[in-house]
Amino acid sequence: LNIPLYLLSLNSLDDIPAALMHLCEHWHITTVHAHHRHEINEKRCDAKVEKALASIQVDWHTYHDQTILPPETVKTQQE
Repeated sequence: LNIPLYLLSLNSLDDIPAALMHLCEHWHITTVHAHHRHEINEKRCDAKVEKALASIQVDWHTYHDQTILPPETVKTQQE
């Protein structure tokens, strides 16, 4: 497929949306696929990424790849 791999070294999660926007614009990327992250800071970052990419008409799709069921769907009898 000859798809290049880029490794970005960023200072914080806040830098991710702009960095991805730049890559998408540079390479004319129209859709980004990523794994779904469950940690609260990462979820907030992903929401910012989704909003930033939408502003440049880039689709954002995440997938549950580390769990059998999405954590939000598993409930106890007390919930």
